[in-house]
Amino acid sequence: MVKIMQLNSNHELYQLSETVDWPYLELEMDKLFHVSDASKCRLMAGLLYLKIMTGLSSNEIASKWLECPYWRYFCGVAPTELSDGLPFAPVVLDIWEREMSGAGNDRLIFAMLKASLVKAAGTGK
Repeated sequence: MVKIMQLNSNHELYQLSETVDWPYLELEMDKLFHVSDASKCRLMAGLLYLKIMTGLSSNEIASKWLECPYWRYFCGVAPTELSDGLPFAPVVLDIWEREMSGAGNDRLIFAMLKASLVKAAGTGK
């Protein structure tokens, strides 16, 4: 019998994931990268946010993403979806990060700050 992982909806990344305006971020990232699959934009936006917040290298991000279901959920991967690694080499994250410098990073940070403020307003924290 396969056991399905149940995520705690009170976990910080779970809650942040629910408040981020992902369609806005996907649209903004598509303007920069012209990606036809919005889920790839969400994955990259999530990974870049986690990279900024943790200060980890792209290789470390790839390892942590694999072992942390909350990171995968935050990046748009269903908790029931098994993975043996990122769907791309970690160096791709470095390329996106370089290409997003400036306005792209501003959009990413704006969306995450807005989500954090919405979350804080809703919880009174």
